[in-house]
Amino acid sequence: MNYIEFTDYIRTAVDEAVVGDHRVEIKKVVKNNNCERMAVVISREGKCVAPTIYLEEFYDKYRMGISLDIIINEIIEIDINNSDKLDIDVAQIMNFESMREHIRCRIVNYESNSTVLNDVPYRTEMDLAIEYYININDNEFEAMTTLIHNRCMEHWGINEDELFEIAWNNTVRDGTLIIPIEQLVLNEDLDINSRMYVVTNQRKLYGAIHGFLPDTLEKLEEMFGDFYILPSSVHEVIVLAADVVENEEYIVNMVKDVNETQLTCEEILSNNVYKYEKSGKSLHMVNKIKFATQ
Repeated sequence: MNYIEFTDYIRTAVDEAVVGDHRVEIKKVVKNNNCERMAVVISREGKCVAPTIYLEEFYDKYRMGISLDIIINEIIEIDINNSDKLDIDVAQIMNFESMREHIRCRIVNYESNSTVLNDVPYRTEMDLAIEYYININDNEFEAMTTLIHNRCMEHWGINEDELFEIAWNNTVRDGTLIIPIEQLVLNEDLDINSRMYVVTNQRKLYGAIHGFLPDTLEKLEEMFGDFYILPSSVHEVIVLAADVVENEEYIVNMVKDVNETQLTCEEILSNNVYKYEKSGKSLHMVNKIKFATQ
């Protein structure tokens, strides 16, 4: 079966396997960077929200020889295990005071998200866009977020400036992790004078923005003076002391290569590298490279 035939089979087989009043749909979901993914959604009577189960991973398993019965059972098990966790009161989401403490901001690539950004509040910084989302689930092991659209902001009766201030303060309050790269590689705490660090947030979810926070830049300036920020993904950035970089073109090409070979489309933040210079306390792109999604 090709991928389209596989998704059709999944829809029919899951529909036959699930009991009770339900509806099974295959939906095309547009993710970060305008990346499209196919998902099966099992809606049930009385439930406002249903798990979105992406199918690419299961198609890979099918092509590796895993039986369709095993795949169907795994999909149904995921749905059962997550349905109760998604018992969300939509009216509560539309209540601004209930959601105020859950609002966060994250950075994405401006150019590759231009279509989605037409419908959401945002502001730009270099080649990036700061957008806003609700962190619905505070469980550190499971991520559940939803992007804030213009209609939601308008329903709340606030403007983008007010939304930015709330999201920014909540994001800063989440806390920033600055971790030596050697510590991550060796998976143990190290007391070393590293020249390369990973910067993210406590949950390691949409933590790349923490590499650009004023307090983070100030701390990194104290550590390195001048430094480079390499956009590892939307979840983290790598900070490299300028004194160990002999060739800027090399690190720019390295970022582009990692984006093309190591990350999924929706994880990519940018193909550009950013340099912080202590003398002018300024942050700028090393060179502008257009973003291209496959």
